[in-house]
Amino acid sequence: MQKGSIRISGKWWYLKVRENVIENGQSVRKPMYHKLAPVDQFRPSPNGEPPAAIRAMVDEKLAPINSGKREGLSADSWKSYLESYLQAGLGADGRPVRKVTLKSYRRDYKIIKDLIPDTQLRNIRTPDINWAKGWWTSILCGTRWSSAEMMPTHTPTLWPRSSNS
Repeated sequence: MQKGSIRISGKWWYLKVRENVIENGQSVRKPMYHKLAPVDQFRPSPNGEPPAAIRAMVDEKLAPINSGKREGLSADSWKSYLESYLQAGLGADGRPVRKVTLKSYRRDYKIIKDLIPDTQLRNIRTPDINWAKGWWTSILCGTRWSSAEMMPTHTPTLWPRSSNS
């Protein structure tokens, strides 16, 4: 169980903890920093200790980490996040996804998993997801995309260039 390290950096309180992230298919512990609050709103005590309000924020941040229940972190890869979502089988509201829906998601993931780049979640943007949806829909519908549509213009290194053969 972690207590974390509470620090002031510049004008902000930060919490430093070590969290498990998936890297190359292996779970490794990495230091992660969480921005808590401005220092001018929560002044340290005369001996330098953080105030009770900051400690409460820390406890709130540490609860899911210490219990092993957390959302996908930006350092996780896109593949590992999708795999953990499919393994958990829970929707955004925390309720189980219908079995038939989960079955189709797993089927689709098996087909496309080798085509998904090994990219951290922090590097995935909404246009990437929209592009992937359009690409996947074109495969299912049997339509062909032009070579200009095969690659998003805003992220030249995220998706490998390939011809639509």
